[in-house]
Amino acid sequence: MPYKKSPMSKSSCIKMYDEKGKPSGLMMEGSAMHMESAGQEKKDLMKDMPIDKRAGSPAKQMDERSGEIDEFGTPIPKDFKADTADVGEAASKKFFKSQDIVDRAVQTLEGIDAGKGTYTGYANSDKTVRNALLGTMRKDKLNTQQLKSLSKSNPVKGMEYISQNIRNAQLGDAKGEFDRSYNPFKKS
Repeated sequence: MPYKKSPMSKSSCIKMYDEKGKPSGLMMEGSAMHMESAGQEKKDLMKDMPIDKRAGSPAKQMDERSGEIDEFGTPIPKDFKADTADVGEAASKKFFKSQDIVDRAVQTLEGIDAGKGTYTGYANSDKTVRNALLGTMRKDKLNTQQLKSLSKSNPVKGMEYISQNIRNAQLGDAKGEFDRSYNPFKKS
């Protein structure tokens, strides 16, 4: 049974030719086999999505309304001032270095609590090491769990706390062995 309206009407088809230039049939314009030349496709794209002549890298672009744009393409208002300090790489390194120091001290203290014991060559070695790391007569004396918590929330403060305790510790002759084995600033 013939169709009254064929989808292959001449207006929606393109005449095909073989290598010798002889007609070889018709092809529908929307079919997968129908392809534009690269030049025609580029021309159509440029017409559909023109490129701004001032376009450059996002970091160098300017927005007429507000000034510069950030690396994500968001306009930055002209009078914008960040309310946080630029942390920077140096501050980041200090944070992680401090965290390592506090974590080493916590590991030593947890080892003492677990009964692993310490050796400084003198009596009351565990007590000496614990007092050197946590302090003895401080009003704000921390326990192991509080120091562990400080490692995550404010390791720089934790590192300063430990440093002050070690400076004020009465290690006597045990200082050498403490520095070699338990001082979190000298251990790697």
